[in-house]
Amino acid sequence: MDRNALRDALAAEWATSAEHQRISAEAARSEVQAQIVSLDKQWAETERKHQAAMKSSPSESWCRSLLMVYEERRIKYEAAHAALRHRLTELDVPLKIPAPDFAVFDRHLDDIDSEISKYNSTLAVKRRQLEYSGEYGNVENKKWFAEIAKFIAKNPQITNSTGQLKMHFDSAEIHFDWKTYVMHRVNDTIGPADHLPEPNRSDGVGFEHACLAALVQAGWQGGVTRATGDQGVDIIARKGNLSVAVQCKYHNIPVGNGAVQEVHAGKAFHEADFAVVVSPSGFTESAIQLARKLGVRLVDSSSLHRLEELL
Repeated sequence: MDRNALRDALAAEWATSAEHQRISAEAARSEVQAQIVSLDKQWAETERKHQAAMKSSPSESWCRSLLMVYEERRIKYEAAHAALRHRLTELDVPLKIPAPDFAVFDRHLDDIDSEISKYNSTLAVKRRQLEYSGEYGNVENKKWFAEIAKFIAKNPQITNSTGQLKMHFDSAEIHFDWKTYVMHRVNDTIGPADHLPEPNRSDGVGFEHACLAALVQAGWQGGVTRATGDQGVDIIARKGNLSVAVQCKYHNIPVGNGAVQEVHAGKAFHEADFAVVVSPSGFTESAIQLARKLGVRLVDSSSLHRLEELL
């Protein structure tokens, strides 16, 4: 929800809350007025019965007893009547429902957006590391949202702004989950990997996503694996009946045996058809010999668009 939509939603909720309070106050006044009418009717009936009893009283002592009972009831009636009248006076005071101050709203949302912008690049890398394609075409993002929650909790400006917003709007009887709003704000601001600007190929994560982008352009489907527990595989990609386990090595020197061994094991773990190591800097002679022995494909990053042909 963008800011204007949220502002409209909060304004509508305030109007609804104000109307609800007004209706509740009118209902309360009507109830008290009905209680006063009922009490007066009961007292009129009590007086009628008292007068009839006094007329038919057999003795003076009996009259005195009736007067004592009558006086006790009168005192109770007047006390109850006064209490109801006081309550009615309180309810007759016009409701003063504070309207939300949207200047406060804008100021704190500006502060929140500023903090998100300040850590945009860090959050973008985190999202590339923590969000990945699941086995069934879904997007696994639990760790990414957990990272957003940690970012919010550790950022004092955002914590203060959400606290101030909650306090301000709660006072107007508007209860809104500001933390969840900020989490979605971060998620919307930091787009998923395939919507980010071209990744920085000078870091490992950026190179992985650049390789994935090249594969997707060539008709492959897949995603970057989790940052931990990937078993030596950075990308799992599929095209038709083919599946590949890819390890991406952005080194400035030829890649050695270790990458070949890792992706070979990762291929078995992920049950892929082929194992591939991608590097822009070539491979050692030893790695080339081991790759031939194990059936691992060694590919230059500029040749990824021909991966199906190379397999």
